[in-house]
Amino acid sequence: MCSTVHPAALASPFFRAFGLAERLEWIIPEISYAHPLDAGRAAIAWRDIERTAAGLGADERAWLRLLRPLSRRIDGVTDFTGNQLLRVPADPVTAVRYALRMLDQGTPSPRAASAPWRRPP
Repeated sequence: MCSTVHPAALASPFFRAFGLAERLEWIIPEISYAHPLDAGRAAIAWRDIERTAAGLGADERAWLRLLRPLSRRIDGVTDFTGNQLLRVPADPVTAVRYALRMLDQGTPSPRAASAPWRRPP
């Protein structure tokens, strides 16, 4: 018996073709993970993006702005992130959206601060 979290396993084209979902018993919890915050608090990643965002307080709108467009096109994200990168993605628009959002996660450069996805709340 093993216990772990493999969020991409069920979405992986390889594991779908392999029939992984039919070969193993999957227990999918309502909470994927929690991330510790200051003052003994934690951000909880629920399976529901709205519920996750609601627990983030002042960051709720930013979280949804960042991740909701990607969650709505999850098949394109899975195709882009789960395949070789040296090819034309099946959903190029989603690949670009994903790349821009991931680039936005570091310390912003002056140019990134004016990017269209960084609209003030």
